[in-house]
Amino acid sequence: FTLNTTMATLDKNQHIVAKQTNPAAPIVINITEFKQTVFVSKCVGTVVQVVGKCNSIVIEGCRQTNVVFEDIVSTVDIINGNKVNVQANGVLPTINVEKSSGVNVYLSSAASRSAEVVTSLSSEVNLVIPGATENDDPKEHALPYQFISKLVGGKVETKAVEHSGN
Repeated sequence: FTLNTTMATLDKNQHIVAKQTNPAAPIVINITEFKQTVFVSKCVGTVVQVVGKCNSIVIEGCRQTNVVFEDIVSTVDIINGNKVNVQANGVLPTINVEKSSGVNVYLSSAASRSAEVVTSLSSEVNLVIPGATENDDPKEHALPYQFISKLVGGKVETKAVEHSGN
């Protein structure tokens, strides 16, 4: 297959959503086997809903795109994204955010809140968890993207920059 055309298809074990721009309705992907993966590429203004437990999701080169999913076996990767929102409604072991900005990760389920979040060359990445009750506002946690490193006793020590005022 090639990603030169607009598509939403299943190729072997990979669901592919490519080059969608402001579709009228969400694109729903029904996972039938947990070994299936989802690849969302170069979409703009798109909502993708993944129903069922899948192996992994890769979101690459997307802008203003939202991906909602249930259980993930391994990882969700966001690469070269801008204003991408993902919502975990089930298990999420790991999320990788690389070369992206304006990413919001909604950890909606208790099972997703133990996720490991790895960021690289990214800014404006937020984790959002529901409030204590349905009436409470969600809590947003910004991940640091500025660090200070210095040599201490022959070893490099790095810590996140802390901004005062909050």
